[in-house]
Amino acid sequence: MNFRTKIWMLPISAAAVFVVGVAVSFAVGERTSGILQHLHEVDNPHMAHVQTVDRSVEQLRLTLQTAAAEGEADKLKETDAMVATAKKALADMDKLPEKSAIAKTLGDAFEAYQSSAIGATRALLTQQPPGDQLGKMQSSLQSLDKLLNEHKASAKAAIDEIQRRRDRAEATRHARTHPAAIALLDAFFKRQGWDDPAGHLRDAIAGYPLAAVITAIATWDARAMDERLPGTADARYLLGIARNVSDEREARAFADALWKRRLAAKDAILVDLQRQRDALAGDDTQRLRAAVQRAIDAESAIERAVWRDAAGDLLRCAGPNQRQPLWITATSLIATAYRIPKKRRSELIADLAEHVIPLTAE
Repeated sequence: MNFRTKIWMLPISAAAVFVVGVAVSFAVGERTSGILQHLHEVDNPHMAHVQTVDRSVEQLRLTLQTAAAEGEADKLKETDAMVATAKKALADMDKLPEKSAIAKTLGDAFEAYQSSAIGATRALLTQQPPGDQLGKMQSSLQSLDKLLNEHKASAKAAIDEIQRRRDRAEATRHARTHPAAIALLDAFFKRQGWDDPAGHLRDAIAGYPLAAVITAIATWDARAMDERLPGTADARYLLGIARNVSDEREARAFADALWKRRLAAKDAILVDLQRQRDALAGDDTQRLRAAVQRAIDAESAIERAVWRDAAGDLLRCAGPNQRQPLWITATSLIATAYRIPKKRRSELIADLAEHVIPLTAE
């Protein structure tokens, strides 16, 4: 039975744990994104439309009072623009998701008020009997004011709640940022001449693990040296690099964790790999070359992690005068393994470096 077949026989529960973890992370990210999208596309516009209707009602009321007090019928023409503004706001509100019923309720109340109020004022100015329009004006204004106050309060509460969630998320993310990452990014931003006065982009990048931030900066420098950076590359581009590096590290960390858990459980597959590792023969250089070659030839992430750790342990245990030559031997072997993708070669070198010289500050 080959190694690939054995890996397929791993308990489904291990894979399920990984899938659930990915799903939870995705769901949290999607939920946060959905909240912000709802704020931008629904809550903020709804609040603006309610306030527009409220201002139009107030202007309409004051204009009618002025016209009645001064006996100027021509002022009634000014109400056309106020009514049009309110109706447009209500029509736009009706297009928002989940707000159609509110728009209809407010629209009916506004129509009842503006028609009765303008009608009653016109009758007063032309000395015509107002009929029941005065009573309708007063009752409809009370109903409309009540609705507007309720919806202004609810709209503000919705926006405030989303802001509280964003503030909590911001505080949590800031608490998780590593001081060393902040210092590195401050220096890098200054060197690049990037303007980030509030520190939002810097903090977003620093929210990733320190090793991912360092790798992202190194990747930027390497691409800049090779003139492979897009002309539009900025702090957001660096953020994308950090995110990708972090995602890749998480996937590799899962492979490492699975290896260690299965080894502790005396799993036959991984025990067999451990036996192969223990059976490496020859001097340090020969054993290192054998471990690196098997890491290059590995068919799976788990097998690759075993041989990468074997090579890393040999490098860590080497004497001070031997470590650098052995490191050059290992990385040269990886760098010239053209039969595997360049991305995998780079990842293998980066993982080996992290194993040999871990960042103890994390």
